[in-house]
Amino acid sequence: MGWYERWAQWSERHRFLMDLGWTVLAALVLIPGMLTMSSTSFSPGTTSGPA
Repeated sequence: MGWYERWAQWSERHRFLMDLGWTVLAALVLIPGMLTMSSTSFSPGTTSGPA
């Protein structure tokens, strides 16, 4: 049995923790990125082109 099979068995036994971990990681990366993009792209009173 190789390392991949052992890792696959471990991840199946701990499926909830794996899903929770990936969800938290995705939220930590995506939410701040979305907030940064929305605050810089759609701020009222700013122009994106030359004046």
